[in-house]
Amino acid sequence: MIPEIGHLLLIIATGLSLLLAVIPAIGLYKNNDYLVSYYRPISNMMITAFMGAIICLGISFITNDFSVAYVADHSNTQLATFYKVAAIWGSHEGSMLFWVSAIALWTTIIANTHHDDNHAFFIRTVSVLAAVIFGYSLFIIFTSNPFVRLLPNFPIEGRDLNPILQNIGLIIHPPLLFLGYVGLTVCFAASVAALLTKQFNQQHAKYMRPWAILAWVFLTGGNAFGSWWAYNELGWGGWWFWDPVENASFIPWLVATALVHSVVMSERLGQCKKLTLFLAILAFSLSLLGTFIVRSGVVQSVHAFAADPTRGMSILLLLLVFSGSALALFAARVHHIKTTDKFALISRNSLILMGNLLLVAAALSVLLGSYYPIIYRVITGVTISVGAPYFNSIFVPILVMLSLLMGLAPLLRWQQDRANNLQVPALLFVISVVLAAIINQSFEQANAWFFIGLMSVTWLVLTLIIAMIQHQLHTSSLVQTRRFYAMCVAHFGVAVAIFAGTVVSNLEQEEVLSMGPNQGRELAGYTFVFEQTQQVSTNSYDALQANIRIMDEDDNTVGYAYPQRQTFKTNGMQMSAAGVYSTLAKDLYVSMGNQLNDTEYLIRISYKPMVNWLWIGAFLMMLAGLGSVMTCREKSSNKKAIEQDNKLHPARLQEATS
Repeated sequence: MIPEIGHLLLIIATGLSLLLAVIPAIGLYKNNDYLVSYYRPISNMMITAFMGAIICLGISFITNDFSVAYVADHSNTQLATFYKVAAIWGSHEGSMLFWVSAIALWTTIIANTHHDDNHAFFIRTVSVLAAVIFGYSLFIIFTSNPFVRLLPNFPIEGRDLNPILQNIGLIIHPPLLFLGYVGLTVCFAASVAALLTKQFNQQHAKYMRPWAILAWVFLTGGNAFGSWWAYNELGWGGWWFWDPVENASFIPWLVATALVHSVVMSERLGQCKKLTLFLAILAFSLSLLGTFIVRSGVVQSVHAFAADPTRGMSILLLLLVFSGSALALFAARVHHIKTTDKFALISRNSLILMGNLLLVAAALSVLLGSYYPIIYRVITGVTISVGAPYFNSIFVPILVMLSLLMGLAPLLRWQQDRANNLQVPALLFVISVVLAAIINQSFEQANAWFFIGLMSVTWLVLTLIIAMIQHQLHTSSLVQTRRFYAMCVAHFGVAVAIFAGTVVSNLEQEEVLSMGPNQGRELAGYTFVFEQTQQVSTNSYDALQANIRIMDEDDNTVGYAYPQRQTFKTNGMQMSAAGVYSTLAKDLYVSMGNQLNDTEYLIRISYKPMVNWLWIGAFLMMLAGLGSVMTCREKSSNKKAIEQDNKLHPARLQEATS
């Protein structure tokens, strides 16, 4: 009975989303406030129906109702309760329901919190969101219904959740990505609403800004946590593989980063309005394209949700309808958007614009490398691969250029600055090159990429320090101070991530060997001793565990690593779980492969310096984004803030420090 209630609520929510998309729009068209006023009660009823459907699915998991196909395929009686709850979004059908429910929730929040200013803009935003919800809901009902029954013959035990997903990563990683996509959907809806009203002013940009930042925050967390999950769970020891499915969420993140900076320009200066609208449409379109890649089966990956061509074609149809119509509307209406895009070459505005263009170029480069092999295979039937060398050769130089722009931009004035104010940044660049060269010389494994990475990090840190000193030289508003330091923390998080990536990519050491009890091997000044194997059993799996003692150069024990070969009880699936001795400075990483003979196993041992700072850097970026969102609703004068910012430049700093 519970699944039928959930199914009915899903159908009701779908109908309400259609009403929400149509009735307020008709009211605006006919200037009928009575029809327009229905948007709040309809949105409230819609989110109630969606939440009810989610609860019904959760009850089906918790009560082990294996007559529901989705529950039977992704749970069993032995699965821990928190994994049963996480299984709601653990595969295709449930994740789509979670996603569309999240869009409905944010739509309801928008409908119940907006003010009378720009009323038509908000109503159209809600209507566009409702149209997206309606399209997704139809997709769920007809191709991905999580409430489908297996009656009259249903199993008494479920197949179990995919063992790879029985990890905290399942609980956190997918919801973060979905919430990021929801934020991009809101920006998309606002962009379409602006084009429909033929107006996009600074108030509209101010409204879009927190949603763009939230989307970026969640996508940052989703990508970072997915990287951490793969590093710890899959046993191969890498933190980014340039897998097409990984890139499916990374590409929208790059465009979302550009969108955040562009919408700030639109809000503060009334510039880049057309670019902001285009980036909002592009980011949403790329998130839908990524969804198609993940759920269509065109690529095989441990990250993929499904492999159903019918579903893939349905998502492709949604992409064509929503993105195609939005791009057509953009082409038809963008000339109505008034903007003042005058850029002096030496100004903060110009550097931000150049950074945005580089971010889009990076996104398109990753897009090409990820999906060109798929297109080529479809056309020719020949399989080709594009690996890490392509991505690194394209992405790393772009990242270096972005780092230079990130460091320089806060030191320049908005709108226009003088060439002689580049003296301090030039000096900082020279210092960065010298310091990086000195550090580079002290490492045997160092190379040109290591030097470039160190130089970029040193440049970012030095320019941030100078920018903060500049900021303290004048009295600024509290809101602008908070925004400024949020920017500093975000850029410092990028510097930390670049530093960690540079160090671990160039200085890590790894060896694959056969080891058995009482055997040891030295790596990076540490000795890994295989002490013994033992059997470990849990409710979900049985495991053969190796106890690896790790000793330093003085033969002192610094810790243990416990890699496992796990065999899951319900389906017999085997997988490797890495053992990691982790500190802030390094990870000593051990993974256990197949048994080679009676006593020896295939073992991978790795020394990964500074790898954890990758995720610390991402956390700092998320923290900065959340701090910036908190300032978005605080009132401040953009004109006054720009005037205050323009008092800060290297010449003034030079005078003060001399």
